[in-house]
Amino acid sequence: MTPELARAATVPLEQALWLQNERLYEQLRSRFRSRFRPRLRLAGILLALVGVGLSLLGWTQDPGGESSFPVFAAAFVAFAIVFAFLPTNDAGLRRFTRRMVTHRARRMMERVAVKAPYVIEYSLAINVLTARVEKLGFSRLLDLRTIRVAVKARNFIVAFTRPYSTRPMRLLYFPSPTERDQVLQAIGSAGAGLLELPD
Repeated sequence: MTPELARAATVPLEQALWLQNERLYEQLRSRFRSRFRPRLRLAGILLALVGVGLSLLGWTQDPGGESSFPVFAAAFVAFAIVFAFLPTNDAGLRRFTRRMVTHRARRMMERVAVKAPYVIEYSLAINVLTARVEKLGFSRLLDLRTIRVAVKARNFIVAFTRPYSTRPMRLLYFPSPTERDQVLQAIGSAGAGLLELPD
């Protein structure tokens, strides 16, 4: 692993994280939108309007005193606006999430680049991958049965412990596509779902 390789891995890592984010988004969207989202929007608007009404009523009952009713009324108006425009907020939230994913991938790979260069030695046994980095005094055993999803990306495998997780458990680098594919096959045989990013 060299600093250049680590920084080059930022793009495939970001793509893998975004793929998982999209899978999670679609899974939640299919469950949530079909049953609850239209009702949630309507209920949110109605509750906010009731809140505005109650705040104004409280304010009229206490005309000379110092009260927080105007502040509450303004807050409920803001909530009503948010719920009214809930469907149009999706694009903005997704842009923000993509920026956060990009930032996380850069930060992760910059930490790797600072420690590079070093050599990673892998050994594969039944359902166990051992990674050793002599320079860093690093040795880890990875039980392949704990991986639920593995994303193939160029010379990397990004492993996740939960099907829709957006936090990678491991980023595995292989200088040879043959080595990468052998490990990927072993991960699949151990029960993980396999995904692939376009080259």
